[in-house]
Amino acid sequence: MRNIHWLRRIVPGSTSRRRCTTSAAVVAVSASVSASALAAPTRVLPGPLSVAAGASAEQRALNTLRRTAPEIAKAELKLAAGNRAGARRNILRFAQMHQGVPVVFRGAGVALGPSGDIELAVTRVETDLPSVSATLPAAEAARRVARWSGLATSASDARLALFPFAAGVRLVWAVYPSGRPAGVPYAPILLVDAANGELLATWNAARFAKGRVYPQNPIATTALEDLDLDVPANATHLENERVKALNCIDNKAVKQINFGVTISVHTCDLEQRATADAGGDFLYDPPPQALTPEDEFSEVQIFFHTNKAYAYFTALGMSDLTTKPLPAVANLMMPSGFQTLDFSQMADPNLPFVPFSNAFFAPANPIFSSVFGLPGAAMWFGQGPKADYSYDGDVVYHEFGHAVIDHTLKLVGTYHADVQGLSSAPGAMNEGLADYFSAAITGDPKVGEYASTDLAPGLDAIRDLSGAEACPTDLSGEVHADSLLWTTALWKTRQSLSPSERAALDQAVFDVLVASPGGDLSFEDLATLIVASVKTGVSAAAADALSQEWTQRGVLPSCQRVVKYEGKPLSSTVPGLGGRFWAPGRQDMAVPGATFAPGILQFDVPVSQASELVVNFTQFQIGSSNPLSNGTPFSPSVLVRFGDEPLTFSYAAGVTSTADVTVPASATNGQSSASVAVPAGTERAFVMIVNTGDSTGAYNAVEFALEGVPDAGAGGSGGGDAGADAAPGPSVDSGGDEGCGCRAAGRDLSSGTWLSLLLLAASAVARRRRS
Repeated sequence: MRNIHWLRRIVPGSTSRRRCTTSAAVVAVSASVSASALAAPTRVLPGPLSVAAGASAEQRALNTLRRTAPEIAKAELKLAAGNRAGARRNILRFAQMHQGVPVVFRGAGVALGPSGDIELAVTRVETDLPSVSATLPAAEAARRVARWSGLATSASDARLALFPFAAGVRLVWAVYPSGRPAGVPYAPILLVDAANGELLATWNAARFAKGRVYPQNPIATTALEDLDLDVPANATHLENERVKALNCIDNKAVKQINFGVTISVHTCDLEQRATADAGGDFLYDPPPQALTPEDEFSEVQIFFHTNKAYAYFTALGMSDLTTKPLPAVANLMMPSGFQTLDFSQMADPNLPFVPFSNAFFAPANPIFSSVFGLPGAAMWFGQGPKADYSYDGDVVYHEFGHAVIDHTLKLVGTYHADVQGLSSAPGAMNEGLADYFSAAITGDPKVGEYASTDLAPGLDAIRDLSGAEACPTDLSGEVHADSLLWTTALWKTRQSLSPSERAALDQAVFDVLVASPGGDLSFEDLATLIVASVKTGVSAAAADALSQEWTQRGVLPSCQRVVKYEGKPLSSTVPGLGGRFWAPGRQDMAVPGATFAPGILQFDVPVSQASELVVNFTQFQIGSSNPLSNGTPFSPSVLVRFGDEPLTFSYAAGVTSTADVTVPASATNGQSSASVAVPAGTERAFVMIVNTGDSTGAYNAVEFALEGVPDAGAGGSGGGDAGADAAPGPSVDSGGDEGCGCRAAGRDLSSGTWLSLLLLAASAVARRRRS
């Protein structure tokens, strides 16, 4: 589900939702192996390497890779889109194929230095590949996807692919329904087994002349300036070869939107309202109030900042995005009545739109766009009650960063299953990289100072990269919150460098985006790749500094997701999440046949002299990645392993664990508990809350009571060493649904994102018709 890339901060009192993703292992130059090595590992070859002989740069790079990395000697590699010729490094990336079918997220990449030697070489290939003969026709896969997604789908929307799961590679139809409506952040990718038609995985792939502009945003740069716009000579509207600015205009239109059933919805039309004056300039002043919809000033802002971001990444060597020109839409608002699912109001064109407090990037096909050149990406910016999101350059740069990641690294859209359970790493790093490059463009660690005024009183930024978040203490499972423990290390290292070294660091990070096969990377995977790139692209000292920062934050050598219990209730450290930890559901991971979804964290609990361990927590329902799926809700169970070794997981057939005991939690008014007998003589237990439901849940206020301990009260003994691993959370009101400020499809229907409510409305209509 995931990858609807929003730029919402997690704020107190907000009602937002998540997406999460996953990890895989790196075999680095040091030959250390991550604990998450369940599929083909990423390998960073020691460099620099002298290139082998060959007729072309492509052939020389391949010859060198095959000479140095025997695992790819027989791999079918094809030069992929998105390569670049840079000022210092040339990047060549190769996609793995098998009998003409792409192996998703697999391949190799090299960065060639000025001398022609290879400065960075990355390989990630699969060697055990199945037949590419599909038993299930594409048309039947499309029919099943139409039923599951609620969107019109045709056989041409299905692409045959080999997809790496934790238990091995399977032949799938990867389907991206063409019936998705514009302006709605619902862009599901569905993987269908090409032999038996089983739905294997699904996620939401939407990532939430002169012109008078705010150079950054109305808070960081308060004065308007008349700056050059990248428009052709004699242009009358804001459009060039790469970018097209559009405005969401209320022409009283009512459109039929099909989510498996057809509903009538009052929607805007996309128009270009900003026009050049007699001198060919676009010198609009901002409206008296920021809430003014349909203002031409917003088009000028969004066009200026999108082109600024495009120029920045082009200077790093990025090739043009697949969608040309890329639409950037300002003033997105919602129909009246969506808060209460009032179908008559939603269809009434005479009722005014209501504000939309968010921005998102909706990609072209995130798996195949670079291979097949499929169009369809766009950026959408809401008109909120207190801020117009198109005015904030930080927000524009962040969303454009998602477009760049979709164009290059293509981080996977589900939670990753590793030996520790599930990890949010790829989704978190997707958000973190978008934040990092936004901050690099502005030189400011605070992202979204202006847009944050729409979210909560006194909030001075959506995210601040100058903090010191760490693993596991600041992990929650929500991708925006989890991004900071990874991104702050990059930013702190950048600030310690000279201006020229900062530019080189940005280049070294971008080179990894282009060169790496990407996919289901862990925090340590991508960190190791970037350190290797920085060593040859900036300096050994800079690489050492960055490595030390990630080590201090628990990212390197690997993020160990175990939290010690020390007698106090455990909640997440993120106030805007209401202290909650996310509990992904079975729909949120790519593990066929799973009976439960592992958790993000496990808890190390001292149980000396106890005869019984009681686990208490507060649970919350979050929602499904596909509201039309009628998936089962969050249903928590508790896994317990006694002894000194943490719980581990394997995925050869569904999900299995090393737990000694599995107990379903019983719930009363949201308060859940489970009781487990403790074997005599046991000193220690590792506990994880897992989800046997399909949909995402959350929990907080985790406590452990020990029964049968002499003179011990509720809560048990503290035990263990106090240290940085302890994560006592803030006091949390268990009522309500504060949530995180990053909404994703299907999350928190009470707050009412357009997507969630439209889909819920469609689902309700469908059920009524069926009944």
